[in-house]
Amino acid sequence: MAAVSDTTNLSLVLELMPHGNFQDLIDRFGPLNQIDACFYYCNIVCAIGFIHRHGLVSRDIKPANFLVGHDGYLVMTDLGIAEREGEGGSWLLKGTPQYMAPELIQQGYPVGRAVDWWASGVVLYEMLTQTTVCLATLDSFRTRSRCL
Repeated sequence: MAAVSDTTNLSLVLELMPHGNFQDLIDRFGPLNQIDACFYYCNIVCAIGFIHRHGLVSRDIKPANFLVGHDGYLVMTDLGIAEREGEGGSWLLKGTPQYMAPELIQQGYPVGRAVDWWASGVVLYEMLTQTTVCLATLDSFRTRSRCL
């Protein structure tokens, strides 16, 4: 990764991820067998562990936020709504409804790293079944989501 700038532009140069995002892989080749699901889930666990060791909570763990590298390993992307654990930011209704932990919609309920682990479990379920646990939209999530 590198940053390049001139008088009007600031650009980030990132490693090429030629195989698209993990959601595309699941849609194209899923449901995955147990060996492949285990490999990819271990990638996700390592990524979540890394950001948690650095005090961050993603709050948006989902297949579309992992890119597939040239070697087949996953790379976490899009930490746009990540927050430092324990900071007083707004934790409510940020993320993708199908992957959100139940405590994210309960007013005043303290949340932390567990929301990323919940979402990782939903991703694992999706790898093995090609469907998500909760069939929710943001509007239905505000009232009541339909979970399997």
